[in-house]
Amino acid sequence: MNKYLTYSILELIKSGNNTIDKLCRALNVDRFKIEDMISFLEASGYIQRKKKGFLIKKDVLELTPSGDELRVKLRREISNEIEYATKLVKEERYEEAKQVLQPMVDYIPLLATFGLIQDMLLLSFLADFMGIMLPMTLMSSIAASEVEEDDEEFEESDVDTDDMDFDVDMF
Repeated sequence: MNKYLTYSILELIKSGNNTIDKLCRALNVDRFKIEDMISFLEASGYIQRKKKGFLIKKDVLELTPSGDELRVKLRREISNEIEYATKLVKEERYEEAKQVLQPMVDYIPLLATFGLIQDMLLLSFLADFMGIMLPMTLMSSIAASEVEEDDEEFEESDVDTDDMDFDVDMF
């Protein structure tokens, strides 16, 4: 069982991408691979199929309580791996970081979308050393969240502007 694919499927189902067609589009994976994984997850008791719709009935997928527990467990494991890779990048141990990230390389855009990759240095490493480019909208939202965190650490009251002279003509 590929834990990155499993986590991605469970997370997508939880977020409302709960049909096989939606999963195939979101994951950019062929239908047979998704159907095999769905069959495995269903047989293991992690998801269930239900018929939904008033006039046109279609199968939708739902997480079972044990499926949600597995989703949370996998999220924690993957998050720990990403945190470790981030630490390695900050220590300039790039080859080790590549080894940690390699098994999840196909799922990195989704993992970033799910909020698991939020460090701009790691994103830069992914682009520069692994050739993984994330959509600009995602990069912008991650950068904005880092700016908000920095803003929280810096209060206006920390700066006393009373003693400062500003030359308006300079600008």
